[in-house]
Amino acid sequence: MNIVFSSDNNYVEYLLITICSICENTSEQCDFFIINKDISSSNKELILNFLKNYKNKNVSFITINNNFLQKCPINKENQNADITIETYFRLFLTELLPKEIKKIIYLDCDIIVRNSLTELWNIDISNYAIAGVLDTMTSDYRTYNRLKYKPEYNYINAGVLLINLDVWRKNNYIRKFMNVIENTPEILKFHDQDVINIVFFDKKLILPFRFNYHEGLTHKDLCILYTYWDEILKTETNPLIIHFSTSIKPWMRNCFNPYINEFFFYKNITPFKNTKLKKYKINFKEKCKRILKLIFSKIKLCNPPTNPRNIYRNIVM
Repeated sequence: MNIVFSSDNNYVEYLLITICSICENTSEQCDFFIINKDISSSNKELILNFLKNYKNKNVSFITINNNFLQKCPINKENQNADITIETYFRLFLTELLPKEIKKIIYLDCDIIVRNSLTELWNIDISNYAIAGVLDTMTSDYRTYNRLKYKPEYNYINAGVLLINLDVWRKNNYIRKFMNVIENTPEILKFHDQDVINIVFFDKKLILPFRFNYHEGLTHKDLCILYTYWDEILKTETNPLIIHFSTSIKPWMRNCFNPYINEFFFYKNITPFKNTKLKKYKINFKEKCKRILKLIFSKIKLCNPPTNPRNIYRNIVM
């Protein structure tokens, strides 16, 4: 089983917690590939030593060439400000990984795996370029207006992906990625996730929500079409993968994700068990928006969110 991460030196703690959750739950052989540009020798050694505690677990560190990244747009006005250049690494997998690797699981580093990844790995994607779970923006028509394709093709979250590298190589998709990046950088609000959805708009397999139970699916006001609510509500009792996908992470003091205790369970197994929680740094613009929203809700100028967990059974189909 080939599992790929993108990380930098500052994210090694969270990367190792994700790896720990995989090792604790997956007995099969796992070959980890960590794409990076600055992970220190000491942190590489720390990861190597940690994996000695588990059988059939190997790791390779792949350093990316900055030439790949020169045209990747970061910190544009309309873009997610929490994203770093590392998010684009997954677009260059065909150039970075050994040619004999035909298929991989790609995972973000803000993830907890709760059971064996074998179920995900064994999904047949021979007729697809990629497989992923619907993102909460799937039901937002502004997404498709921005990316210029029809809503019937859906929009997936790029934090958990099953990738057919054989198809990527045969169709030279790296060139298509770069065409999007070079020619339409202004539309890439969510960076490589947008690129992936544009290029693979009609070539992706939609996976069940249990393979990427991301933060937006835990919210009181589900920002996704009601026809998916039943599956989402059933998934929340036993998801395979928990994805802490918002800017407030479980290693921050003001994170209230319902699965945060599972994050700390695996954190306590790693060498980082005693690291202190960080404070979430909110920018001035976002802080003002939150304060205004709170004030408006208090004085009844905006409606409180509906709770699908209470009303979805009453919907007439």
